[in-house]
Amino acid sequence: MRSRPFLHVAGPRGAGKTTFIERLLDAEVALAICVRAERDAKLRREQESSPRTHAELRRYRKAGGGAVALYRFREPDTDTFFMSAIMQEYSEAVFIEGDCPFGYVDLSVFVAPPLQSGRSLLRRVVRDHAAAHQVFIGRLKQALESDEVLVRLLGETLGVTFAALATTRPHGLDDVRRSLNATLSDAREAGPDEPTEHWALEEGYAGLERAQLVVVNVRPDADRHTADALIEDIARLRKDDAIHRDVLGLGGSKVPVTAVVADLLNPKDAGLKKAVARVKRATRRSSPA
Repeated sequence: MRSRPFLHVAGPRGAGKTTFIERLLDAEVALAICVRAERDAKLRREQESSPRTHAELRRYRKAGGGAVALYRFREPDTDTFFMSAIMQEYSEAVFIEGDCPFGYVDLSVFVAPPLQSGRSLLRRVVRDHAAAHQVFIGRLKQALESDEVLVRLLGETLGVTFAALATTRPHGLDDVRRSLNATLSDAREAGPDEPTEHWALEEGYAGLERAQLVVVNVRPDADRHTADALIEDIARLRKDDAIHRDVLGLGGSKVPVTAVVADLLNPKDAGLKKAVARVKRATRRSSPA
């Protein structure tokens, strides 16, 4: 049985995400389902469609996508996405652009624009923890009022297995509520931490830090120096302990990522060829033994 590889392509608006997927289709990396995914907290349930006039879907079709869909969802949910109509189509791979509707992919890609002249990917910011403290208290209050929110919170913090055990064990959720009540009381009494200074990413680049492949899309007439500077900053994310701790956290990987400068409008660009090769390796690893 073949396990289809999943590729997620993220990045800011206009960075070149759709163009990168077009180049993968042009290179015939795999017969792929192409999904434009959008998260919308206002939705009651997932929505799936294939409008002929949708810009990204039209480009997927023209480039040779095996099947295409617009998938809109409220919260990431692996089971719901895998039961969607588009996932019943045959393919050798699945390319997802935009927001990711589930937790794990075989290769995470971030398409980034070059930095503005004189700017850095990394900057020092002061974090006021008051807002985060209120969000934390708010989530605890919601969990105490709703079994659904409580189970979701348990799954996020302690894992799905523990959450399932809590729901099946007699009085399991009642025990958790008592513990949360104590945590809520302690949090209210302690108040927020004092403001602290941290390393952070430049606005517009959130998500790049966890990508396994970063493609800096440089236009033909652009200054490649700023793109090269971004590549150097990406290396610093994992080489500098303080930056790594602040941006990726204690559990963040230190494995170097593939980071290239590429003109996505030029199919013969050397950086693009390197990025396509990286995708091909991820695709082959997901083939059956």
